[in-house]
Amino acid sequence: MEILSGSVFVVSILGTIHYLSLKLGWQRFLSRNDCILYSIVVFFCLFFFPFSVLGLSELVSASSLLKITINRLCVFSVIFNGILIFLLFKYKNQSGMPVCRNCFVKLNSFEKVVIYFTLSVFIFLGLLLLFGFPRGFEVWAYHLPIAINFFQKGSFQVWDTTFMHAYPANMSVWVGFWLRVLPERIVSVFNLPFLAVCSFVLYLLSRQCGGDRSSSILMACGISCVPLFSFSALELGADIAGVTFMISSVYFFLKRPVVLPGWAVMCGLSAGLAYGFKSLHLVPAALIFIAIVLGKYNNTYRDAGFFIISFLTMSGIWFFRNYLEFNNPVYPVHLGRIFDLLGFKAAPDFVLSERDVNQFEWVRSSWEWLIYPWVEWHQFSQNFKHSSGLGAFFAGTIPMAWVGYSIYLGAGGWSSEIADKSRFFVYFMGTALFIVWWFLGDRQPRYVMGGIALLLPLTAFFMTTANKRIRKVYETILVFCLFVMLLVPLFRVGVSQAGLVTTTGLASRYKALEYPEIIDKLSVGTTILDLADRPSHYPLFGSQFSNRVISYSEATRLFRRNDGWALDVNLIRQLGITHIYAYGEPKFDLNCLLLEVEGRLDRNPFNGKEYKDHRVLYRVLDNCL
Repeated sequence: MEILSGSVFVVSILGTIHYLSLKLGWQRFLSRNDCILYSIVVFFCLFFFPFSVLGLSELVSASSLLKITINRLCVFSVIFNGILIFLLFKYKNQSGMPVCRNCFVKLNSFEKVVIYFTLSVFIFLGLLLLFGFPRGFEVWAYHLPIAINFFQKGSFQVWDTTFMHAYPANMSVWVGFWLRVLPERIVSVFNLPFLAVCSFVLYLLSRQCGGDRSSSILMACGISCVPLFSFSALELGADIAGVTFMISSVYFFLKRPVVLPGWAVMCGLSAGLAYGFKSLHLVPAALIFIAIVLGKYNNTYRDAGFFIISFLTMSGIWFFRNYLEFNNPVYPVHLGRIFDLLGFKAAPDFVLSERDVNQFEWVRSSWEWLIYPWVEWHQFSQNFKHSSGLGAFFAGTIPMAWVGYSIYLGAGGWSSEIADKSRFFVYFMGTALFIVWWFLGDRQPRYVMGGIALLLPLTAFFMTTANKRIRKVYETILVFCLFVMLLVPLFRVGVSQAGLVTTTGLASRYKALEYPEIIDKLSVGTTILDLADRPSHYPLFGSQFSNRVISYSEATRLFRRNDGWALDVNLIRQLGITHIYAYGEPKFDLNCLLLEVEGRLDRNPFNGKEYKDHRVLYRVLDNCL
């Protein structure tokens, strides 16, 4: 039934978008590329809006009738889209001269090589992902657990006190929906479309900044080879989607399409979507808002109002939820005395000033960030993954483009660039995001992905204006960097995913995720206390997602005492804990409880090697009077 409801939900959105594109003149008055981007952004707005309305209603009323389910989402979506179409039925079609929509210009050999090689690599990687299940440390630790808990409880309430569970969770909503509708293996690839859209928007942004078609295509494909982007796209994290909608917002601000909904609305909707995926994108949203207010255009304040309303339409659910539950709309972020004066609560486990030590996972001292792209290989186990890795393509583009453009501005190009605005604005925004990242303290490379995407169009501009001979040499170097860097995820992911193919076919879930098979066979509603580690959370839900799981971080807060676990009988009963999952033989203070081994995994299912710490599922027996 959920497959049918989910299909109707998506089809109703697609039908509405087609109607809007005809009625509001997108197909007539926008270029084909802009029409595609309009349709993509509106699709995601119509996708998330029903979740926001139902989620907000449930938070306010706490009514079981408003719990989030696929069927209710389907009904709401059909009704809302129907009302939208009805309201526009008598709207008079926009008049005027249509734009030329001939975008099917023949690609040259250089463009074909770049596009086809990039597409081939990611199509192959997508097929490899289908061999297994969703990947990633943070994906298993909280993105997917949040997704499953949303639908288990039918509510956006924060169910775990650990700070990361209070972040905006668009990615969890996106993945959670598809996990209810499609097989788990297929959902593994559902971050790749965001990388495709990110590349597409970067192409449009590069063209807007003066890059020709070939250089813009190279930048669009090149961003996919930066390890931060390529590895993120192969997991179900939130970074890629957040960057995608952030640069979409910048593009709408610069391009200012004239069809309905207006550019300010599309800009705000995109910024709201970006915040919903990654709270860090509140910074570029604020910068865009300031730019709108300070802009010398007609209807400045009206446009600023449209931006704010649209932004809150797509992000307000997360501000409201956190204010309702924590008295801080941007919890767990807390800006010291300012927030204290406002009465905004601070997260006890999130102190931003103490997170600067995280950077030493990638560099040996703060100054080394200035040369990080050329020394990242020193940290071999941490150099290329979802949260780090800039690679050769980045090293060959952004540093030179940023320095070159800075010199150009200083040498007298300031006035002409201010008048043109596009290049200066992406330079300003990208630089601002790097500065914020530096002063943020928690200098994880992935937190500056937005700055990387915004500065790449400058390289396209310089390539377009360069001497032909110099450009040819530079293009050759960048294409070589692109090919080499795409081989990194191809081999790393290829080896790990190919290992999931056995002589009897694809590895089952319990083998692929390495946990005792009995977990998939527990009765519905079983509650497991995770005493192993954070990434164990997702596998413990079982193949049918029917188990409830208390996270390792929450278990640590409730039961950790010195070097062991003190199992409080009253808490065990209150939480309904029936099983405990642990590695090895941890020290337990059982009081009057008994633990019975119900399942265990002693050896790796693929190579037969014995684990250092066996993976054990205990049944909790209440032997107390």
